[in-house]
Amino acid sequence: MKQLFNTEPFTKISKRDYLLIIPLAEDIVSKFIYFKLKAWELIGDFPSLHSKAHITINHDHNIQSFIFEEKLAYYQRKLPLINAFEIRVCGFDFFKHSQNSYTVYAKVNVDTTMKTTLHRFTRTFSKGTIQTPHITIAKEISKEKYEILWQYFKNLKYDSFFYADKITILETPTRKFYNLPMRLKTEIGLLSPHQKLVILK
Repeated sequence: MKQLFNTEPFTKISKRDYLLIIPLAEDIVSKFIYFKLKAWELIGDFPSLHSKAHITINHDHNIQSFIFEEKLAYYQRKLPLINAFEIRVCGFDFFKHSQNSYTVYAKVNVDTTMKTTLHRFTRTFSKGTIQTPHITIAKEISKEKYEILWQYFKNLKYDSFFYADKITILETPTRKFYNLPMRLKTEIGLLSPHQKLVILK
């Protein structure tokens, strides 16, 4: 069987990068493929062009795999106690990283429910929880490309909802040494309304 990429680093390198994300509904993923292709038409290639759209919640970079396994066992006990929740994605914004580095993204509405959930994520992860949840379109682009792209996105109307019921954990050998794609490690379900009713009985 032909290998698509070299899998040796997954077994030979003990340090990993881990990404904890909220996966999006497939119709929203499709919409962001369109947004990224439109961005490509306007500014050409950019680092996040081929990344599947998602919402990052937390990350651990360059960490020993056995240390993360200990964290994972804790997450698997604590995350299922956090309520599943609805997410609204509305409009666009940008981060300015430096004079010549910008990221254009879609905004996640941080309402009362989202604030409460982020607080519970922070208590679970202890550090690294993203406080401005977003969906990246074009990451770390130059000022020139940003100015072209922002002219398109700044007045574009977009509003959608989806139900977040799990956290997906991705891993790759640390990108300090390798630049391999991330692969699925596991998924952890959040507390559904049905499960909550069962617990209350």
